[in-house]
Formats: sequence, structure tokens, C-alpha cells
Amino acid sequence: MPPVGCPKLSIRRARDREDGPRQQRTPSIQLPRIGLRKRHPCQILREQPRIGLGLAMNRCNRLGDGRALFQPAAFGRQILRKFSQPQQSRMHARAPLLYDAARFIVVQALRIALVLASVLTPGRMLRAQEDEALQSRLRTLAAAAELLQSKLPAFACHETFISQQLQRGKVKRQVTAAGELRVEPGKDGKLDENFQTSELNGRPSSDFPRVPMFVEGGFQNALQLFLPSDQKCFNFRLAGNRMEFASRPDAPEEPCGRRTGITGFALFDASGTLTHIESHTEGESAARRNIVPYAALDLSPVELGGAVYLLTTHVIAERPLDKITLRWEANYTACRLYEVTVKIRTPTPAQDDSGK
Repeated sequence: MPPVGCPKLSIRRARDREDGPRQQRTPSIQLPRIGLRKRHPCQILREQPRIGLGLAMNRCNRLGDGRALFQPAAFGRQILRKFSQPQQSRMHARAPLLYDAARFIVVQALRIALVLASVLTPGRMLRAQEDEALQSRLRTLAAAAELLQSKLPAFACHETFISQQLQRGKVKRQVTAAGELRVEPGKDGKLDENFQTSELNGRPSSDFPRVPMFVEGGFQNALQLFLPSDQKCFNFRLAGNRMEFASRPDAPEEPCGRRTGITGFALFDASGTLTHIESHTEGESAARRNIVPYAALDLSPVELGGAVYLLTTHVIAERPLDKITLRWEANYTACRLYEVTVKIRTPTPAQDDSGK
């Protein structure tokens, strides 16, 4: 059987390409033909102006050309878009700059208002609580002052004092004494204080001491500035257990004429009981009213006759005079009701001398 083979194919080249080098043709790209023709105006898609919920009609929406009017999907989307678009977006579409500016101002104003409210509200609440605490303390002090002025019975205390004359911080003269201080309410409502000496400079004595400065009124004047009639003469400020006070410059002359030029503070214990008062009075006001410019008092509740009164237990007073300073310090202990004891003895018959 003869072998099976593939027939040989011979490709003949042109004669002009057999001898010379191969020449490459320049590549070329064939583009499809594009025909340009004028379109009808109804075929040009334009964004129609929107007014409320109405639909804009053009010449393409006639019955003869129903491309836009009778396309259910496009027509439905257009209706849904109009109903679902909120008024805010329509306003933004018509006047975006004005709307953004207004929205920015409103949001910023709300933010500022909220920040101010969060900052000021706790401050107002705190001030309201402080004002209520201050008014409560003033009411308590007013009641104590009225009780001391109107219902204080006659009482007596043991008093020890030291009176000094200081010059440049050095003691130039000093007198010490002890005795009994009797306090009795007068007919005019004031407290009369009477000191009976029992000891002078460490020796028994009944003479009234001659001292650089003698101070009285530590019981009567201790709480006078807290009387209801006098509270309106001062500005008070409470911070914890410390109350500061100062004379009001705009206070009326009557009854605040005798309460001018005064500043000081009062201290309270944990239970709210007054324990300490310090006051400073301007020199001219102190000289006009004959009071000490500086006074510091310690107070303590004392029971007298079944009632509790705030009585002075310790007093420090100072008065500067030119180059010297007069200083007074006194302590009051064993305060009790003042009692007068009258002893009536059995009468003794007199001897009759007429028979002699």
C-alpha cells in the first residue's frame, strides 16, 4: 500500500518581492461611518421646571407622540419623586445658599443655647441653694438676737480680763483683774452691765480698776447686727460655714446711720451654731459712735431659766491711738441666773432698861 502523505503546497511570491527586502505597510484603522442628521426638538431631553406637584407639558406630550406620556415606568418614577421629595429639599433646590445659611444660623444658635443652658443651669441652681442657706442662717440669727434682746433674764458671770497699752508691739502698761459681772435688763430694753472687782493684779481688791481701756457691751452688742431691722443695713455672703458682711453704701440713714463703715465675718460650727464674730469699723465711724474699731467675740449656747441663749464667752478688742494701741481681752465663765439672797433672822427682844 503506497504511503499516505500531504500534498506539497507551493506559494509563489511576486517577482518584485523575491529579490528585495520585505516592506511593511503602514497600519490603518477603519472607523464605521457616522451619519449626522438634524433631530426633532421633541427628541432632545431637557429638565423641565417643577412648580409644586404639577407636571410640565411640552409638544412631545401630545397624543400623537406618546413617548414621554405613555411610558409607565418613567411616569411613575416622576410622580413618586415629586411626592417623596420633602419640602426641605425643594426649598434647598430653589435657594440652596439661603437655605444653607439659615440652617447654619439656626443650628449654631441651638448649639449655643444648649451650651449656655448646660453651663448656666447648674450655676443658677447652686446660687439658689446658697441663697436659701444664707436666708436660713439669717433667720436663725435674727431669732437668737431677738431672744437675747427681749427675753434674756438677769444673770451673772465670772469675768477675768487683761488691759494693755502697746507701743510698737511691746507692752508698756498692763492691768489684770477678776470679778463678777452682773447683767440685768433695763427699762429701756438695754442690758446694764455692772462689774464687781474681787481681784486686781493678783491681789484681793474691791476697788474699780484703773485700766488703759475698759470695754463693756460684749453681751448686749454681740448679735445686734443680726436683728431684722439691722440686717437690711448689710450685704451678706455665705460660703460654707463662713458668712461675710459689710455695710451697704446705699442703705437708708435711718436706721442704718449707726451701721456705716463696718466689715467682718462670722463662723459657724458643723451644726450651724454661731461660734465666732469679727468686725472692723472705720476710724471716723468708730470715733463718732465711741466703739472699738476691731472686736472679736467667741460665743456659746448657755441655758438660763430653761431657755438657751447665745452668750459671749471671749472678747478681744483693740483701738489704735496715734503711736500706741490699746488692747482688751476678757473671758466669761460660769454664767448663771442672777439671784439675790435675803436672809431674815429671828428677832431678838430688846432689853427693857426703864426699871433701872
